Amino acid sequence: TPMDFVIIALIQIFHKSGDEAVKLMFDVHEKGKGIAGIYSKEICETKCEQARNFAKSTGHPFLIRPEQE
Repeated sequence: TPMDFVIIALIQIFHKSGDEAVKLMFDVHEKGKGIAGIYSKEICETKCEQARNFAKSTGHPFLIRPEQE
């Protein structure tokens, strides 16, 4: 998945600043995972679905899943 795509998804769907999105993208790139935010279950599921749909519409693979604290 292109780094630019991940940054755009983090900005548009998770409302991260540009700097936050770049840092999080590199965390995922280097560590294999990152935390996009802490949300209620319903909001988390909605944001994950939005991110999956965005990735699908652009033809990119994108692994995103909710995790409980």
